[in-house]
Amino acid sequence: MDVKIKLVEEGGKVLGMMPVFKTSGSACADSFARLAKRKFVWLKPVLVPLGICLELPCNTEAIVRGRSGNGRKGLYVVHGTIDEDYRGEVSACVWSILPRFVKPGERIAQIAVRHIPKIFFEPCKTLSETVRGAGGFGSTGRF
Repeated sequence: MDVKIKLVEEGGKVLGMMPVFKTSGSACADSFARLAKRKFVWLKPVLVPLGICLELPCNTEAIVRGRSGNGRKGLYVVHGTIDEDYRGEVSACVWSILPRFVKPGERIAQIAVRHIPKIFFEPCKTLSETVRGAGGFGSTGRF
């Protein structure tokens, strides 16, 4: 699948970095923090620009999510969706359980692009019955 990508520029200088697939089997591309200086992150979410704008094919979405290596260090990305019609700069919403700084150019998030079927909601008065029924959070057991 081809995805058009534009790196953020300012005054003729390219500020963004191209996302990279680190191995041939990588499902997601690592994305980099586009920061002029390091940014403090602790407990509350902070937006970190990634320096890229996307043009996604029809019926796709880009998913911005955390890198497992960062999660192991207490830095998390709030899962985000980039819709196919969005053309602005992509950002990652990050937070940390430990006080830390995000550095310029740090691999801060991953981006995956996925096909999305077009959904049409069909209004109805009743739904089919299942064993679970309306059982919600935790209703299928703890383990």
